[in-house]
Amino acid sequence: MINMKKKEDWPRKRKPHSKCWANVLGQCKGPITGEHIITKALFNKTSIRVDGAPWLKGPKMEIGRSAFTSNILCKGHNNKLSDVDNEAVQLSKALCLVKNPMNRPNSNILQPPPEIKISGTLFGRWMCKTHCNFLSVSDQTPEISYIQYAFAERPKKSIFFYFAAKEGAKLKIGDEHYKYIQPPPVEGIDSVYDFAIIFSGLVIIITTSQITNLKVALIDRLKAFQFSTPLGFYKILFDWADEPTPLSRQ
Repeated sequence: MINMKKKEDWPRKRKPHSKCWANVLGQCKGPITGEHIITKALFNKTSIRVDGAPWLKGPKMEIGRSAFTSNILCKGHNNKLSDVDNEAVQLSKALCLVKNPMNRPNSNILQPPPEIKISGTLFGRWMCKTHCNFLSVSDQTPEISYIQYAFAERPKKSIFFYFAAKEGAKLKIGDEHYKYIQPPPVEGIDSVYDFAIIFSGLVIIITTSQITNLKVALIDRLKAFQFSTPLGFYKILFDWADEPTPLSRQ
């Protein structure tokens, strides 16, 4: 004999996971999993130096790479972010070529510099995801717009992705890697913002409020970065064409 469920009980809705920071979107699946607070593949060393994160016991801390995880996402939502992590890794590799863009791996001859295309949307999603990770490990609730954008859903509010640069100017590439900057302040910026990170030498800020009181040059959604070489320009192009449209322009 087959015991049929009552019509109102089938199909049964899956309950969101209380520890998953994306549970507001629904569709939580599987157990809670260890999420790398910053993508593990971005680091070659066995330890990571973190500055300014609110959950640190001091201003700086060096943490083992394999231990830099926290149980903050369910398996279902975690699996949906693999392409986001891969794009951040591709941008990091492209920026590492800036010092010598004509030398390719496994090549003994100089070649014209490449033109590398990066999905600005995927990298923006990575920024939002990383911001949500940092908030979650410090027991704070991420703004829903960042959660929505991280999973390619239309955000409630507009999100600005500011790069510390201006049109026609050279971006300064330094030696800092993935240093979290607790807001505020960032030197030269008086406005309150939500999250900033030094990514392979680039200072990048995300916020749901437009920054207008500037002492430094910022550009929202950088379209291209180019570096002059004897054999032409080395270019990194950002494509933002497929990003989700915000529900509100406020």
